[in-house]
Amino acid sequence: MTLNDYQHYMNQTATLANVLPGLAVTVRITDVRQAFGRVDVKVTPVSGNGETWVSVNRVTVMGEKS
Repeated sequence: MTLNDYQHYMNQTATLANVLPGLAVTVRITDVRQAFGRVDVKVTPVSGNGETWVSVNRVTVMGEKS
């Protein structure tokens, strides 16, 4: 998939799995980029603070059909 296929993820709520073993965090996706042939999303926790880029494969957008 390409960057354009993921643009609709902007401002969506998602679950970021395996933050630590057995721990998942609810995040908001704030940006999408393509780097080195992969797609990354910038996430910030719904409760808490901070932000980071992660592979789009690590997030599950809430309400998204598999």
